[in-house]
Amino acid sequence: MTRVPSRLILILLTAAALAGGAASSQDPPSRRVILISFDGVADWIADKLIEEGKAPALGTVGRDGARADAMVSVIPTLTAVAHASMWTGAYPRDHGAVSNSMPRTPASAHTLLELQSGFLSGVLEAEPIWVTAARHGKRVLVAQATGGYPFTGPYPDRLTQFDAYGERLLADELIEVRLGAEPHTFRIGDTDAEVRRSGEASVLLRVGETEVTLGMRGLRHSPPLGVQARGRRGHVRVLLLDLEPAGGRVLLSRGQARVITSTHPELIDDLIAEAGVPIGEIHIGLYRRGRLGPTLAEGGTGEAERRFADVVLANHEYFAGMARFASSRPWDLLVLYVSSMDTAGHALIGMLDPDTPGHDPALAARVWPVYERLFRITVDDYIADLRRRFPDAALVIGADHGMEGTRRVWYPNALLREAGLLVEERGRPDLSRTKALFLYSDGGGIHLNSDRYREGIVADAGRNAVKQAVARALLSARDPLDGMPLVRSVVDPEVDGEALGIGGDAAPDLFFDPTPGYETHARFGAPEIVADGPPTGTGTHGQFPTRRRLHAIFYAAGPGIAPGTRPGLVRAVDVAPTAARLLGIPPPPQSVGHPVLD
Repeated sequence: MTRVPSRLILILLTAAALAGGAASSQDPPSRRVILISFDGVADWIADKLIEEGKAPALGTVGRDGARADAMVSVIPTLTAVAHASMWTGAYPRDHGAVSNSMPRTPASAHTLLELQSGFLSGVLEAEPIWVTAARHGKRVLVAQATGGYPFTGPYPDRLTQFDAYGERLLADELIEVRLGAEPHTFRIGDTDAEVRRSGEASVLLRVGETEVTLGMRGLRHSPPLGVQARGRRGHVRVLLLDLEPAGGRVLLSRGQARVITSTHPELIDDLIAEAGVPIGEIHIGLYRRGRLGPTLAEGGTGEAERRFADVVLANHEYFAGMARFASSRPWDLLVLYVSSMDTAGHALIGMLDPDTPGHDPALAARVWPVYERLFRITVDDYIADLRRRFPDAALVIGADHGMEGTRRVWYPNALLREAGLLVEERGRPDLSRTKALFLYSDGGGIHLNSDRYREGIVADAGRNAVKQAVARALLSARDPLDGMPLVRSVVDPEVDGEALGIGGDAAPDLFFDPTPGYETHARFGAPEIVADGPPTGTGTHGQFPTRRRLHAIFYAAGPGIAPGTRPGLVRAVDVAPTAARLLGIPPPPQSVGHPVLD
């Protein structure tokens, strides 16, 4: 595919944001449309796998319909932010989801340290495509989408939404025991559970009144198991990751306890029966820390990667089940979200990205088959299944961002501390003396501790001076190991926000773009500004979207999409207007994107 220079991408982004165009007034025929986002699927990886014949279904979509050079995300390239732009056709400045985790508003009622999730519908200030479609009389099924929960409840006769992420009762847990004659008892929230030997290669798991046999050569993933926690009923799944017949060592992964919610609660049991429940994506940290066994980067045999892949694939069963569930429901617009490759990317791209400092080709050659298997099952097979199930539907495929590798971690709050802009007491900011903070890892920027916030100290008259001090600190920061600058650029939303689509009441006061190879972490109390990352490296996103590794995918095929369509470089804000055009309706009202398949 064509490699587009970063400067040209920035020009295109700026011109497009200023243009703020609306869709054509033509009235195309309406069609059924599937809009799907594969979280974290990078265009550079999709290109590689298609060229090597390892993504045949995705390659066929590109030949049968449209294949963009790439899709450019937004600033910052974070999941909640970029998806909000995909769903609404608006930039973060206008849709309000400015980070995965963002300060609460109104500022006068909260301190800068009181955060809210950018994934929730309450932060959205622009209308998503599913509401627009329902408002225009379309039947809409949202199987999963960021920014959908809590449900706002419009058009209940036409809009059906589900969510499995908004209400988590318990974090996941790794259970490692040696079983003898007696069972190992434990609790999942308020529910009693136990595991006992049930043969040479299997165990009997009991959760509440439900029993299931898990074996290394049979069923390894439990069905959804009902549990009580925090006064509520939810579901978990348990995975058997390993069992040593001789020593009795058992390694279980107990997923997150979740509550599935819906605008139509009477359908929840049907969805769970078809799809189960997701496990969660928190095993990334367990993998990096060696809790699943020594990684390949540490000389492991590949067992850690096998176990990690088992968890990702078990979690993906929920997304695969959503497609089956949709087969039994009426809809004109089906919205799907699949997180599997974002999880895989965070764990593995640090070893796969050839641009990562210290890249080891021999290690990458051993890791690529793991990533390729996950891509084949969770992306390529999924696309093939959708096209088989719904041959009459136009399929619009996107991703919120790409992924790049890093090896070093740096802590902006330690830099602000050394610059005298942040004061800590016992590892926490003292807001009475702190002028600036970095609040969310992996992307975004620096917030001033404005006196618009409760306990804030930076008055409006002093904002520019503090911003100048922050920018100087960021741009002068160097890695003590080799003198490498830690930041490539700093952008002020008050100067460039309208052109770049950034800003808003809860947005950072300065955005910065880290140097490739460095992961930013929002830890307070870090003893040093820069440190080594894990042996596996990390896959990251959140940086500016002009970086080639952070370009996302855009493909489309089906009725209304001419074979061989090449829309060039598209933007995240173009996704909703494109889906709307295929549906035969106007784009969401705050949209500034354009249909790209005309």
